[in-house]
Amino acid sequence: MLLILRYKIDTHPLLPPFVRRNLFLRTFFLCPVFLLYSPLVNPDNAAMTKLYFKTPRPFATVTALVLLTAALFLGTWQYQRLHWKNDLINRIEAGLAAPEAPLPPEIDTPQDWEYRRVTLAGHYLHDHEILLKPRTYNETMGAHVLTPLLPDNGGLPVLVSRGWVPQASDTHTRPEGSVGLTVHIALPQEPNRFTPPNTPEKGAWYWIDKQAIDAHNGFETRPYLLYAVTEYPGDDTAPPVPGQLRLDYPNDHFAYMLFWFFMAFALVIVYILSHIEPQPAATTSKKQDQKKT
Repeated sequence: MLLILRYKIDTHPLLPPFVRRNLFLRTFFLCPVFLLYSPLVNPDNAAMTKLYFKTPRPFATVTALVLLTAALFLGTWQYQRLHWKNDLINRIEAGLAAPEAPLPPEIDTPQDWEYRRVTLAGHYLHDHEILLKPRTYNETMGAHVLTPLLPDNGGLPVLVSRGWVPQASDTHTRPEGSVGLTVHIALPQEPNRFTPPNTPEKGAWYWIDKQAIDAHNGFETRPYLLYAVTEYPGDDTAPPVPGQLRLDYPNDHFAYMLFWFFMAFALVIVYILSHIEPQPAATTSKKQDQKKT
């Protein structure tokens, strides 16, 4: 049956040559039409040669419009997410490709240093440590330790995400004295709609609100964050576990965008086909004879 259908499509006189030669158009777009409406497959069939568009049904039309709007909205949203994700990945790759350098006391444009690997030394202010919850590591619930660091080369303190600690433990290391660090620079991110608000008076922190943290601590910090990669001197066997800045992101938005736009296109095709019916040629000729008389 499929071979016969393919032969009829390949040799159909009403189809332009570029359509008959294009496997994608022939297979994915025209086959359903030819399968549903045999008069298009066989133009020599005199029993049914004309099609007409029925009066649109209200319920089907409203439903199709709602589904079409949803599909176009989701496709557009995925298009926007695709551009956002491409920009994010490009920034990460540019930052990781930059050579490692000492962290200067002041950075005029932190955006130019985002995701870059830098080194510094300083003293932790453990009295102002906060825990960001909930955070998981290897499917274990816990928190991220966020501690201000006073750099030895001067300048404002800077917030350092030292790493992950288990939820039920308060035995993570708190080194005293000067500590050497290798870190990645990151900018504070806005929370999503599902993130609960911070309640500093209860010590409950869910996202990094730098202004609120500065107000809670009573001093200003730099306009960027540091995510620890290594800490020395340090204990590699004891928490916190560094390296919690995410640097690998999947990018499937292009496939999702194509899916939703194709669904919108398919919905239009299905709606049109559901309102097309073949009209017998005998009925058509009878009506024409009545008009002549």
